[in-house]
Amino acid sequence: MEAMTENSKASGLRHPPKMFPSSENNNSFIQPPPHLQPREFPSHVDAPDISPMAKILCEILVRAPPGNIEGVLGSTGIPSSPALVEEVLQFSYNYPGSAVKFFRWAGHSHKHSTYSWNLMVDLLGKNQLFEQMWDAIRSMKQEGALSLTTFTSIFGNYCSAGRFNEAIMTFDVMNKYGVEQDVLAVNSLLSAICREDNQTSKALEFYDKIKTKINPDGDTFTLLFEGWEKEGNVTKAKTTFGEMVVHVGWSPLNVSAYDAFLTTLVRGSQAEEAIKFLRVMKRKNCLPEIFLLHWIALLVSPSNIKLSPLLSFVPN
Repeated sequence: MEAMTENSKASGLRHPPKMFPSSENNNSFIQPPPHLQPREFPSHVDAPDISPMAKILCEILVRAPPGNIEGVLGSTGIPSSPALVEEVLQFSYNYPGSAVKFFRWAGHSHKHSTYSWNLMVDLLGKNQLFEQMWDAIRSMKQEGALSLTTFTSIFGNYCSAGRFNEAIMTFDVMNKYGVEQDVLAVNSLLSAICREDNQTSKALEFYDKIKTKINPDGDTFTLLFEGWEKEGNVTKAKTTFGEMVVHVGWSPLNVSAYDAFLTTLVRGSQAEEAIKFLRVMKRKNCLPEIFLLHWIALLVSPSNIKLSPLLSFVPN
């Protein structure tokens, strides 16, 4: 780290890269953990619209010896730019160690864009290099480059790795990094948790913890309903619906939440309950015509519900 700092001072850069040590002997820490299942990320080989310069740089990251990547990059004479870094990083997820070296090399020429930083955080997270990911996040804080986009990526990568508690702890500290803990952040974390199989109870646990501090909105409940729908848990969906009425009331703006709840009822063989729900929605003026035919078809097809009782919902 001292060597990198001295080189940065010598170059006179205002924004020297701070994330990764420059010692060529310290390569092991940027290898994905051995337990990580191999994943195939997008490759420059399959990208017909990649620019010629980005393709050359990607080939270097794939083929050059790890200890000589920065030297080979420098020998190309290709001038780095924020847009070029963004393009290369998008196709470097399969080679996180090489991507880190490329990112450091490019950072000696210019300040990285916020998008480049977010790509690097996402790349490290998807390869479960979480310690290095937090090194990047701390550097982004110094650069003033952090945003909810960054934390949405962190939430998703922790959850896809099954590390839900760490995703929640990340939410707990995000305000210390200058990013607001608001309902959009809450919903981002709920979305990441509910995307994983059979984890809606974990999402509900987080919601219960946070609901008195940050007011939920319709999207909060839509995410929970979609989780219960995926799991087929009608009982939990009904409980969550009661919670929704208490906290956000009735509104045509929440039609996505109603749709997910109705679908859960029908797929849970509770079509009669769904019809009762439609009647309440009609009384509350929350029955948009654009969704009505979809819901009628949903009820009639798998449930053998007669069409005639449903026609009362159709406006004259």
